[in-house]
Amino acid sequence: MKKTLNINLNGIVFNIDEDAFNMLSEYLDNLRHIFERNGDDADEIINDIEGRICELLSEKISNERSRNHQPYRRNYLSYGTPRRVWRV
Repeated sequence: MKKTLNINLNGIVFNIDEDAFNMLSEYLDNLRHIFERNGDDADEIINDIEGRICELLSEKISNERSRNHQPYRRNYLSYGTPRRVWRV
């Protein structure tokens, strides 16, 4: 049995398992770190990214109660790792 969490992503509540939460948190934290290091407005950029992730996930899980880490991993891979995207 996996532990599930309720998260608020861009104003919408999602019920996700702990693996998905950890993956999403790590991804957003890594992006935030890169943007802050580059002197960008990290909060605004992260909010935009969260909004897009929210849109994509809403489409994919509209009929499911809980979500495992697979859709989050697919979104993560479609965006690319922070290092790959910004060639750090």
